[in-house]
Amino acid sequence: MLASGCGGVSDPLPPEEDRIECALSGAREFVRDCWVETAKDGETIRLTIRQPDGGFRRLEMSGDGRDLQTADGADKAQITSHGASVEIAIGADRYRLPKTIGSHAAE
Repeated sequence: MLASGCGGVSDPLPPEEDRIECALSGAREFVRDCWVETAKDGETIRLTIRQPDGGFRRLEMSGDGRDLQTADGADKAQITSHGASVEIAIGADRYRLPKTIGSHAAE
């Protein structure tokens, strides 16, 4: 019984409507396989972008949404605006997030 909680079975992907597009490990095409968890800590909004293989990226956004940066790791986030969304490139991974992603962060 104890072994069942030790990484043998991964959590299922969230429903497609809750996922974001990502292109991982240098892929050219975006697929809707990643998802974002948000949390608020004072004036900082923390985003954790989850990947289907269990990998993740942590980002921090200022409360006004104007500053977004990586929260850990050596790779810096490169951010490009595309209308109602932003593309975030970190290393060989790219993610597309709606510009309003942090506006509903948990209090």
